[in-house]
Amino acid sequence: MPWPPSTCSSCRRPATLVITGRTPGRSYYAALSCTACAPRHREKARAAGPLVEEPYGQPNEEQEQAALF
Repeated sequence: MPWPPSTCSSCRRPATLVITGRTPGRSYYAALSCTACAPRHREKARAAGPLVEEPYGQPNEEQEQAALF
């Protein structure tokens, strides 16, 4: 049985982004976000530290593992 799709941290729409903000030793904010809620999550992440935004749920050629054999 497949896993259900991940949803936005604020609403029930499918997540398309991972938004994080972090200052080492002080604060951390991470959220799965849909495109509609992304501005709100970006604002909260910027308050926690430098903003990092990555696509979620979309395979990335660079992240795929090479064949082991």
